[in-house]
Amino acid sequence: MINAVFAKRFAVMPAVRSARSFNFLSEVGSALENDNLLYARQISLRPPGRAFDYVLVRAEQNRVQEYVRSHQEQWPQKWERIRSELNGLLNRYAVSFLSRWCDGAGRLFRVLREVREQISMELDFADESHRIRIGLGLIEHIRREGPCPQAASVPAATNDH
Repeated sequence: MINAVFAKRFAVMPAVRSARSFNFLSEVGSALENDNLLYARQISLRPPGRAFDYVLVRAEQNRVQEYVRSHQEQWPQKWERIRSELNGLLNRYAVSFLSRWCDGAGRLFRVLREVREQISMELDFADESHRIRIGLGLIEHIRREGPCPQAASVPAATNDH
C-alpha cells in the first residue's frame, strides 16, 4: 500500500518525482513481489493472525533493510538523498492530498500519524522498526475497515510495502 501511494504521488506530481527514490522503491518492490508470492502460499496453509502478521511484516522489512544497508554502504551520499526524500513523503508531504486519487492514501495518512504519535518523533525510512510499526498499523486498519478498493489495480512493481 505504501509503495502504491508513493507511486501514485510520483504519477500525479511528476515535477517533484525523484528518479533515485522511484528507482529504489521499484527495485525493492520487485524483490518483495517474489517474497510476497511465497508469503501468500504460507497464508493459504495456516490461518492468518497477529503473530503471523508480525512474522510476515518482520520478514518483509528485513528484506527492505538489506537494500537500505546496501545503499548506505555502497552509495552513502545517494542513500542520504533517497532517505531524505522518503522521509519527506512519510512525514511532511500531504499524503492526504492524494486521497482523492488513491483510496489507500487516507488510510496510510492515518497510520503514519498514529505511528508518529506512538514513537513521539518523525518517521525514518531507514529505521526498520518504524517500517514494521507502519506495516502492522496498515494491517490493523485493513482488518478493521476491509481492503482498499484500488489495491487490486496496483501495478506489480508497486507492491504492498
